[in-house]
Amino acid sequence: MVESRGKKLSAKKSGLKAGRRPAAAPRPEKRFDPDYVALDLTYKCNLACSFCFMSKSRSKAAPGGELTLKELKELVDGLSQRPRKFYLAGGEPSLKKGLVELVRHIKKRGHFCRITTNAFGLDKKSAGLLMDAGLDEFTVSLHGEPAVHDKLVGARGAAARIEELFRLVDSREKRNTTISAWCTVTGLNHSRLYRAYRYFRSLNPDSIMFSHMDYITERDLAVTREVLRSQLGSKTVLNSSEGLVAGVSAAVLAGEIKKIKADSGPAVNFFPNLSAEEMKGWYAPGSGFQKRGFCLAQWKGLWIGPRGEVVPCQPLGHEMGNIRKTAPLDVFSGKPAADFRKALLRRGGFLPTCSRCGRSSYSSTYCVKAAVPARVGKR
Repeated sequence: MVESRGKKLSAKKSGLKAGRRPAAAPRPEKRFDPDYVALDLTYKCNLACSFCFMSKSRSKAAPGGELTLKELKELVDGLSQRPRKFYLAGGEPSLKKGLVELVRHIKKRGHFCRITTNAFGLDKKSAGLLMDAGLDEFTVSLHGEPAVHDKLVGARGAAARIEELFRLVDSREKRNTTISAWCTVTGLNHSRLYRAYRYFRSLNPDSIMFSHMDYITERDLAVTREVLRSQLGSKTVLNSSEGLVAGVSAAVLAGEIKKIKADSGPAVNFFPNLSAEEMKGWYAPGSGFQKRGFCLAQWKGLWIGPRGEVVPCQPLGHEMGNIRKTAPLDVFSGKPAADFRKALLRRGGFLPTCSRCGRSSYSSTYCVKAAVPARVGKR
């Protein structure tokens, strides 16, 4: 992940290789104080990405009113005992009314603030207001050259809107907001990934991130359902989504990534940073691919959904409490959260459905020391 300007990104190689031992997991019972807050402001979206995890891999979110701006500001106040990192996402967070005021409040309380956006709903005025409010970073979903990106997200002109945002950020004489390109590997773009990388470079981003496709296999889903039922008395909102990797050739993808790595520096990262052999397992649903280590998010990050529900992560959707009823830090260290951590550790640190989760910053094995590097720049 990308959090503060002026440092370099460095990626550790996969812990699956012989001789590499993941870090020891912390005990699940103690009281924890999260470093970052992943805040999904809404699950509404103005695009229809063909590979969207929310629409393909999990059931629709439970109904209920979204947190109001007043509730969101109170949440920030309740987590301001020390500086934290707030990651605003969704859905599409730019659709949330009061977003600029929320960012301003987060910064007023001394926190880092990043927005993950498709930029389709951001015009120059709204983006400028966010930067004026003190936003630290835009992480922009951009999945290939313009024609490829527009096809993947189902909207003509979507890439052009993103280009406008990159130009706007770059044009600021005294800019404190960084901007990064985030690309998800798909069947449509994987054979053109190097071309996508060259296009991203032309936009002069601060960093470029490639994420391997997140998806759920039937086998992993069945085991996870049983774990949640037998150990936590819970159901899962996940669905099988093996079809998302249709058309991806691991060999072709490995070749494209090799070219990118040969042409790039520390400002370009892959989530996870897989070897060519590991890519074969990742993109083969029947391979039984499993990650080692444990999910750092359960000890380091507080994830809150649009209705105030506290979950281990957005994909899993297992509710452990609600900030409308209980203080967020009490939920994070409460019994349901402790029970989930224990269940996770019994499984070795990840549930089976975590096997193809590309959120490397949450893993003790595929971890990345997060910071904003020197700019990618142009060649």
